Amino acid sequence: MSDFDSILTARDRARLDAATDAVASRAKAAGVTLDKETLSVLPSIRLATLTENSLNLDTAMAEARAEFAEAFRSADVRMALDAKDKDALDAINSLPPSERMNVGRRLDALRPAEAKKPLSPEDAAAAILMIRKIKSPAAKIAAARAAGL
Repeated sequence: MSDFDSILTARDRARLDAATDAVASRAKAAGVTLDKETLSVLPSIRLATLTENSLNLDTAMAEARAEFAEAFRSADVRMALDAKDKDALDAINSLPPSERMNVGRRLDALRPAEAKKPLSPEDAAAAILMIRKIKSPAAKIAAARAAGL
């Protein structure tokens, strides 16, 4: 809990929640996930929280884009690549290989993790029995990863 949170009344808290929800949903539409605690540092959100003025959503989004520029830039690139935008693909392909790897890692880190279904005890036991028969340690690790262990 920050010092800002400690001075808020219940009414202020409701305005803060409404403001952060509005900006978070707009950011989500742009491909960036931001939590309420992160957004509460933006000046326009604090101003809307502590005054009776309504939130200027365009100003708040401009502040969010400036504060979290890397996340928005990565989301823009990811959306362009998903849409198979030729200019974005050319820009990525023109980078040196090490930079392309870095861009790929950053984009992959922003992608939501896929929910994996846990193995049933019977399937896990069968996979373990199969893996025990493999002689190469590297092949055992690869097989365990492929099986989801």
